[in-house]
Amino acid sequence: MNSREYTIKRQSAKKLYLKGETDIKALARIYGVADKTVRNWIKREKWNEELDEIANLEDEIRIAVKKALIKALKEYARAPQDTALQSLVSLLRQYSKNIEPTRDFIEYMKKFLDWLIDFYLARNDEQTAMAIQREILGASGIVEYFRMRATSG
Repeated sequence: MNSREYTIKRQSAKKLYLKGETDIKALARIYGVADKTVRNWIKREKWNEELDEIANLEDEIRIAVKKALIKALKEYARAPQDTALQSLVSLLRQYSKNIEPTRDFIEYMKKFLDWLIDFYLARNDEQTAMAIQREILGASGIVEYFRMRATSG
């Protein structure tokens, strides 16, 4: 494997890791590298710190949206005829409704896909398992599709 291929694998593994695929063995299987290699990437490039930062930012966003919704609802209660406040309340409510169920769906989908991959591995069909990992869980796979849908509204 040349350095360009290695770099592409490392960057792709990092994207998948930061999207929530934190199983080192799964990442190693997907990208055809040793578990130790993935652990070294995580440690050397501080992927855990980035993952924590993303989680903290997502929490802060959720809290900020809830605070904004509460404030908008209080203002709306005082002036229900204000169409700008009506729009803001509707927008914040819709955002809250959309983001949480989608996250749960993605987690269930990942669990199902993990089960499916394990099923094919148990049947000694490593080629199919690897194809599922690469095509579905990879950088432009179905998990990424649902993430993009969740954030695009």
